[in-house]
Amino acid sequence: MTTQPATHPHVGLPAGIGRSVERPQTQPDVAPGASVVRQAHDVLHLDASWSLHQGRGFTWRVGGLVQRVWWEPGTGEHGQPADRAVAETALVRDITDDTLAAELTNALNGIATMGALVADPVRHTITARTAAWVQAGTEEAVGHRFAVAVGLQAGEATTLAQLLAHATGGHLANPLHPGFAARVNTESPFTMDRLAAIAGTDVSRWADGSLAAARRALVDGPLARLVVADDRAFSLPVPFCGDTAYLQAITHEAHPMLGNGLKVRLTLPPSAVETADAVTAAELNRLEFASIARADLQGAWVAASGQLHHVAFHPNIAHAGPGSATDILRSGLERARWIADVLG
Repeated sequence: MTTQPATHPHVGLPAGIGRSVERPQTQPDVAPGASVVRQAHDVLHLDASWSLHQGRGFTWRVGGLVQRVWWEPGTGEHGQPADRAVAETALVRDITDDTLAAELTNALNGIATMGALVADPVRHTITARTAAWVQAGTEEAVGHRFAVAVGLQAGEATTLAQLLAHATGGHLANPLHPGFAARVNTESPFTMDRLAAIAGTDVSRWADGSLAAARRALVDGPLARLVVADDRAFSLPVPFCGDTAYLQAITHEAHPMLGNGLKVRLTLPPSAVETADAVTAAELNRLEFASIARADLQGAWVAASGQLHHVAFHPNIAHAGPGSATDILRSGLERARWIADVLG
């Protein structure tokens, strides 16, 4: 980290918060990660002329850029097998003003959807990233949300890359993959952002009792009395390094481009770090992706009003059934555990 964290004893999260849900103990013929990556490929409507399969994933052209989608085997909660599905698009290289890059990505991450813009001052790059954990029995729901995240990343990549390259003195990260040489001037046909905006004209699909169900699934004991949960909002105080963080979700605040959905925010207390600025937020975005954090990497760390927040917006199109909000908020609690270990 570029700043020294405040010193507090890490007390962790008490029993009864974020307790796990039993998952079917099956041995699928296809690894869960492979299934999720395949769903993303199918949702993007890619054929052989648009994508190149390599190892555990695929690569395809997004305008003049390249998006990579793959999965990694790993270990989930309580040592159970789990895979991590990842999507990454290199946007800008050869940045000449890394401080400005951190400030701009922090501002844009403030309206993040299901991924993060990661500024790297060592490599002088900006990359768009998203990831999700999947275990046997969760492929359908996780695959749906991950496919939406991949599509949103692809849909906004070219516009963001052009904006950020011009502002930071960098260049578009547009390597010409041999597999796409014959179609170098062809534009990407996929428009997940438009589909999400259309679905976003409806009322939030999470305003269906999902947040109250999440409270019942994630919290028990006396602490449950402190949780606010109805069709419009969810708020959970989380003991954090001798202080209190807050995990919140709302359904009544629309995204400026994608319409209605579920906005999720984890807010750390002011005591978490000595300096909560754009550089610190950029460092956390790099660090979380490089670690094997158990939270889905959907959303981004941002600095605002002297505090650190992790924000994400899940548009209506990402709704994957009655357990969607529970899974998203459980991931937020995993993130709270991870960041408490990092800063505590």
